[in-house]
Amino acid sequence: METEVRIRPAVPADRRAVEEVVEAAYAPWAEVIGVRPLPMVADYAALIAAGRVHVTAPALDALIVLVPEPDALYVDNVAVAPAAQGRGSAARSWRSPRTRRAPPDSPPCGSSPTRR
Repeated sequence: METEVRIRPAVPADRRAVEEVVEAAYAPWAEVIGVRPLPMVADYAALIAAGRVHVTAPALDALIVLVPEPDALYVDNVAVAPAAQGRGSAARSWRSPRTRRAPPDSPPCGSSPTRR
């Protein structure tokens, strides 16, 4: 029987695991583009404290970073540990109640532009 995967807000104790997932997920791209992608240098302690990071549970092997703006809810980052890729962890994060909670007249979700 497969364990049900849930999405929950990250807590400070998750910071190290969040950073490990991001590192593993983005490391191959750092080699390709020659620099560390912005998610690899983000301040996850601050993002977690701001309530922006949501993680899979019981196994923390995927995460989504959401950035609320006055007129939209942006998806800043979705990262999945390589061992968990292809199992639907990222897709479940989109179906999470957190990402569906906005009222019907709310602005749409979207991807945030690359920040420098």
